[in-house]
Amino acid sequence: MREQDEITLWVREFSDALYRWALFKTSDEETSRDLVQDTFLAAVKSKEHFDGKSSPKTWLFRIMNNKIVDYYRSKNRIGKATVPLDEEMATQVTKSFFDDAGSWDEATTVTHWYAETHLLDNTEFNKVMELCMDELPLNWHTAVTAKYFSDKSSNEICKDLDITSSNYWQIVHRAKLLLKKCIETNWKTS
Repeated sequence: MREQDEITLWVREFSDALYRWALFKTSDEETSRDLVQDTFLAAVKSKEHFDGKSSPKTWLFRIMNNKIVDYYRSKNRIGKATVPLDEEMATQVTKSFFDDAGSWDEATTVTHWYAETHLLDNTEFNKVMELCMDELPLNWHTAVTAKYFSDKSSNEICKDLDITSSNYWQIVHRAKLLLKKCIETNWKTS
């Protein structure tokens, strides 16, 4: 297959997924379209560096994530800070991880980082985890931090956040889904 045909195939196959991810990360349609274009331009320019050790989709998502980081760096240089998702947006995002039957949508899985051992000993992984934690809505971040990092009981967390037990478990479940997706997309295992 010619290189141009391969890139054309990638554009057809992965543009929508890249756009959805960029929109999720930036909440701006125009910026998301620009990031997708920038991703494919970078892919064309660096195609000779694609060694095939990962899938084209994983490689393109790595490029996209670098473009998103660059976008926020330049945005922060002019004094605009990023903000975490609000709970409504985060809930909508977590619902998108499932198909119509309510099963996990395997197409949303980018990498298989969860097969790794000793992740918390990996400095790069911890940086990505921190970035992903910072993107959670405040209550979600607080609940996950209290449960997994401070070893608080669910009763204590419910009391601290002034929420019901069922709300607490829903928050933790949805937060774990967002963290999983964020880590899959942002952590480079190679």
